[in-house]
Amino acid sequence: MIRIHPLETVPDLVALGAAWPQRYPFLLDSAAPGPLGRWSLLLRHTGETLQLDPGGQVHGSHGPGAGHFLDRLEDWFRSETADRPEDSPELPFVGGWFVYLGYELAVEIEPVLALPPAADRLPVALAARCDGAVLVRHGPSPAALLAAENPGTLAAMR
Repeated sequence: MIRIHPLETVPDLVALGAAWPQRYPFLLDSAAPGPLGRWSLLLRHTGETLQLDPGGQVHGSHGPGAGHFLDRLEDWFRSETADRPEDSPELPFVGGWFVYLGYELAVEIEPVLALPPAADRLPVALAARCDGAVLVRHGPSPAALLAAENPGTLAAMR
């Protein structure tokens, strides 16, 4: 079950992420008006990752190994046990991952594709485990809170 702690003030998520880039490397900042832009999230990274590099090698915290990125991500996902709280369905974060999937990952799903390699140096795919977040609710009554998968993470975020 997710643990929450209300904050008295709304923090500057960009400044917070810049001050602790290793702890909070992922900002999902909502700028859209209306319900789609209701929340901004600054995700707390555990340090655990799974990455597919442009050369086709899968590596990360769970060690190098055989298998496709998506299969290994599914195995990792199934090994985690984060429950979504029944009493907080409006929260946009209940634990999980920040996931980036490049266009080139389509070859894992449809092997007959002959896609050119990406010209940039980004990974083809990246999954980073996130066990907490600083959440900012936008709107007429802005609010902020910390959300974490366990009490230890919540205490470390305070």
